[in-house]
Amino acid sequence: LAVQSRVHPSSAREKHRTMPHTYAGGSTFRVGRTRYEPGRKKEDFGICLFAAFLFVFFCFAVPILLLLAELEYHEMLVAFREVKDYIIYCDNRATELSNCASSGELAYLYSNRITGSVFDPAFGVSISALKLDRHTEYCQWMEHTHQKCKTCGSGKRKHKCNCVTTYTYSKGWRNHRIISTFFNQPAAHHNPQRDPYPAMSFASMNAKVGSAYILPELIDNPHQAFRSRRRRVEWTHGAAVRPTMLRSILRYFGFAAEATERFEALGNLNGVDSSLAAQTDRFVYVGEGGYFFSPYEASQSGKLFNYFVQYLEGSFLNFQIGDLLSSCTAGDIRVSFQVYDPEEASVIAGVVDGEKGPSLGLFKTSRAYELGILHEGRFDPADMMDKEAREKKKVCLL
Repeated sequence: LAVQSRVHPSSAREKHRTMPHTYAGGSTFRVGRTRYEPGRKKEDFGICLFAAFLFVFFCFAVPILLLLAELEYHEMLVAFREVKDYIIYCDNRATELSNCASSGELAYLYSNRITGSVFDPAFGVSISALKLDRHTEYCQWMEHTHQKCKTCGSGKRKHKCNCVTTYTYSKGWRNHRIISTFFNQPAAHHNPQRDPYPAMSFASMNAKVGSAYILPELIDNPHQAFRSRRRRVEWTHGAAVRPTMLRSILRYFGFAAEATERFEALGNLNGVDSSLAAQTDRFVYVGEGGYFFSPYEASQSGKLFNYFVQYLEGSFLNFQIGDLLSSCTAGDIRVSFQVYDPEEASVIAGVVDGEKGPSLGLFKTSRAYELGILHEGRFDPADMMDKEAREKKKVCLL
């Protein structure tokens, strides 16, 4: 398995790197141009356009979203009232779901025996869990505008004037891509928009709660959330817990330092180096928080065009101390994984005929509302429905 170092090679500037670079988790800061505007401050067209967008959004979109949330909340309450007296309680020790409930009925089941595995085909990552989340981050520049203006005139004719605008830029890992076309210096702070493997969720195809199979549609139910702990996955030698400063301090004072992450053996990543992500975008596992890293390398023609635009905007020879700091390269991508792996779970779901026999899936009410609740821990049906109702009500209030 290919594992890269976290240390980034020093360089004079990002645009002058010609060799493939390694992973760096740090960020950097640069100061852009300063623009002086004499006389009365002009109205910013972008701000006016954004204000108009907010006005339209709050006048039209927000009421529609509120109405949809209220309708969803109402439909859920109606569904709960319809089925609450017809739930069949299944024994945790039942060997087969068919011995407890028939197809088309609504069943409740609790168990502390949770099994299942989930797989990301692009990265070749396989792990025991009910659900796997792929989280993608992008190394991108962000532009910041700082403006200082003087006050001219007096009385009702008082206005801002002689404004000085300074542009600064910060580069780091973001959860989304940023379009740099409209930056004040777009070439010197160019953000490639590559996104070969965006964030995605995967549900287990062979999950079981007790002796009952759980269909993926129940785990990914859009009406009721799968409420369970979510842990970041890290692969280390021998699945050893990665030491941190906080754990060391707690252990020094005699406190238990339980890891909130899930640590897996590095040998479980044997197929990652031959995965689709590794072959097409050179993803490698670098650790440092469980990250898979893909370096960005611009084409030769793209580099030449970028240098030319930098020359036109006057930033080609603009070197700063921030260029020497260890940081990611704009266009780099890193991916991490999180798992939902409850040790015990309570389920309210419909009994359906699955490929592996009777299974728990979504139950359709008389109003065609799809009902299916999966919570970590031991709860009775009334508590589970009350919790879903409270969470949905919060959405309506927000």
